Amino acid sequence: MDAEQWSAVLHLCDMWIHPELCAITIDKLKKLELSSIDRIVLARRHGIRQWLKPAFTTLCTRTEHLTAQEARELGIDIFIRVVKIREEYKVAAVKQQAQPPKFGYLTTPSSLLDRALDQMLDSEVMSD
Repeated sequence: MDAEQWSAVLHLCDMWIHPELCAITIDKLKKLELSSIDRIVLARRHGIRQWLKPAFTTLCTRTEHLTAQEARELGIDIFIRVVKIREEYKVAAVKQQAQPPKFGYLTTPSSLLDRALDQMLDSEVMSD
């Protein structure tokens, strides 16, 4: 089965409140090549919290721009947060290249990204 079919199965087992089948379906989906956007959408819709941070990290650190279609799928609030985090991450990376951090200076692009994503995920990201 493909991602679309497994997503449909996940929707049904959520609807029928069948946690065992949901766990099997999530495991099958985890093994498929899903885009970061697809993982975020599925994770938010079905409460798969462990998928969110890795998917958002990939989305925020990739070199390609976000597309209009991706913005629609994320929704405007999440899209704006992701764009802001991407900008902060890229600015921090440029600053680090220009002047590497001094000993004991703990703010790196990765730590900044990690903190920003944690804050976003602790907020209302999971609700649709």
